[in-house]
Amino acid sequence: MVIILFNIFKDHGDFHEQCIESVFNTILRNFNPKHLEVAGRFQRRGGIDINPVRGTHKNFSLKILENLINKFGGR
Repeated sequence: MVIILFNIFKDHGDFHEQCIESVFNTILRNFNPKHLEVAGRFQRRGGIDINPVRGTHKNFSLKILENLINKFGGR
């Protein structure tokens, strides 16, 4: 499933946040999971990280973002 989603969205031209929203909605619509969290880690030119997170539970989404930042830090 993950590989299929990557192939569908690999050339998706949109803002970072909208890309994550599209992936989130596609998974939610097709699989109807009880809980879902989708996080993206993007780096624009100039070294500015953009890490949008979308989830079904607000506090859990914040935890994922904190974990991404702690695990990967700056590039």
